[in-house]
Amino acid sequence: MDVAGAEGPFQVEVELWYQPISYRWARNLADYDTFETNRMVRYYDAAAAASAVVIGRVSRTVEKPEE
Repeated sequence: MDVAGAEGPFQVEVELWYQPISYRWARNLADYDTFETNRMVRYYDAAAAASAVVIGRVSRTVEKPEE
């Protein structure tokens, strides 16, 4: 992040998420009309809202950017 010339302090927050099956991968399966792919898409749709978890979270205040 370029903050050259800006005044601090800066608050930086970062989250690392883990999702074992991505939305795009699951949606790509929907193009195939087979029992197995239809079942997988149904499973994914039923659990998608809870399929990702935060595995790390960090919050830091930085007074002056490093040069």
